[in-house]
Amino acid sequence: MKISVHTNILARALPQHDEEQARKASQILEQASLIAVSLTCMCELAWLLLRGAQLAKQKVLVVIRALPDAGSVVMNRRLSKPVF
Repeated sequence: MKISVHTNILARALPQHDEEQARKASQILEQASLIAVSLTCMCELAWLLLRGAQLAKQKVLVVIRALPDAGSVVMNRRLSKPVF
C-alpha cells in the first residue's frame, strides 16, 4: 500500500501520548510500502513537536532528519539545513 500521510498521522505515531491513536497510526505507517511526506507536512510536524509537544529543538531535529532516511519514506523536496 502506498500512502501520502497527513501531519496528524505522523504526530500521533511519534509522541505516543494516546496509546490507541499511536497504535493505529503506527500500524498505518508499518503497513505502507511507500510513504509520501510533503515538505508542508514536515514543517507542520516540526511546529507541532516544538510548540504542542514542547520537545527540545535537538529532539525535533532528530525526528525530522530521520524521516527522510527511513527506507519507505519519500519527500517532494530535499530538506536543507534547519534554521533553528
